[in-house]
Amino acid sequence: MKQAVAANVAMLMRLHGHEDLQANAQTVLEVLRSGSAYDRVTALAARG
Repeated sequence: MKQAVAANVAMLMRLHGHEDLQANAQTVLEVLRSGSAYDRVTALAARG
């Protein structure tokens, strides 16, 4: 599941100027593993 998310986000990053898909996917996986993505989403949800 995380790999599918990483692949999709890596493509979105490419559309916004980050050309290296492999590096993008690695960055996404690191963020997912760190838990910071979940923290960010819950903080945004709390704002309403």
